[in-house]
Amino acid sequence: MVTATRHPRTPAGSQRARLDEGRVIEAAERVVDRDGWDGLTMTVLARELAIRTPSLYNHVDGLDAVRALLQRRVLTQLGTELRDAALGRSREDGLRTLAHVYRDFARRHPGRYTALSRQMPEEATGEAEAHALEALAAILRSFGLSDAEQQDALVPLWSTVHGFVTLELNGAFPPGTDAEAAYERTLDGVLRVVELFVESSRSNPPTPRRTRT
Repeated sequence: MVTATRHPRTPAGSQRARLDEGRVIEAAERVVDRDGWDGLTMTVLARELAIRTPSLYNHVDGLDAVRALLQRRVLTQLGTELRDAALGRSREDGLRTLAHVYRDFARRHPGRYTALSRQMPEEATGEAEAHALEALAAILRSFGLSDAEQQDALVPLWSTVHGFVTLELNGAFPPGTDAEAAYERTLDGVLRVVELFVESSRSNPPTPRRTRT
């Protein structure tokens, strides 16, 4: 079973004077990685920062705001890793690479990863979510899929990879499971799904629009 990395609590003293929204969200990351998404409360966060709970409200509006900011930050982090991994890659190589980077991120930050499967306010996270999807869109485009086909392919692809990663993080695989081999077989299935979309695209090309004369 994958375990979260332990982080030391922020020391008191000079840290308080420099406290701002960014440091609050960094502390929220540590709490979530250590205690899980449901372990993040304003009281725990204040303790992490060695301040009184009411003082937190000088920097953030409340727990919902902290969670939205944290989700945006995590999406941006994941998106940057995916984008960097996708550079110079395409088709099968690119898709497998992204899938491994995605899984590695979840294994390194299981608490933060959980944040991505919780409801996210679009007004707070929409731009970050688009950033996280850029790399996958570029790889799917390299297969020749249109924007609409990429959207159609996204749900089964993400559902498959996310499902595997979630089961792995929860220790839900049967004893003796070779997770590495199982993941490669899962990605074989993901690639087959993409191939089906490609085949459908080739057999049903979009009808060109008529231009008025």
